[in-house]
Amino acid sequence: SLPEETLGNIRIVFIGQTIEQIKESIPAILFEKIKDTLLPLGHLDDQDAANALAESDIFICPYIDGANSRRGTLMAAMKLGVPIITCKGKNFESIFRDIPNISIFDQENILFKKQFLKAFPVLMENRTNLDKQSMKNSYETYFSWSRVIEKYLSSWHK
Repeated sequence: SLPEETLGNIRIVFIGQTIEQIKESIPAILFEKIKDTLLPLGHLDDQDAANALAESDIFICPYIDGANSRRGTLMAAMKLGVPIITCKGKNFESIFRDIPNISIFDQENILFKKQFLKAFPVLMENRTNLDKQSMKNSYETYFSWSRVIEKYLSSWHK
């Protein structure tokens, strides 16, 4: 069960999804409690997506194939320091396990929803105390362009 006070005055923004897709992505009990505060934005250009992410308390991305560095919106959320809920899958990159403020759940829909229900109240309760800078630092350490170029160039010298 999800306590009513957990939701407070949260507005939940979904980028690139319809109401029907959102309903499939999150537990029914949560959907019923938040359906009036949902804002499905559909497809956005890069700047509008970044603006929506910057205003978010949390980024939920249950990718079918798992979290990986080829997911632009995931990388943008990390760069902005937005806490993330994502999942494992065949293309999941294990580096995400070491990054603060990322919760990783099972990719299978029923397990994802169960784990999500358990973790969501805690994440919402702690969202103002999360250290966004530590996630931003992780992004710079592992995924910034300077780091990618450095890794690429070092591979040529081997």
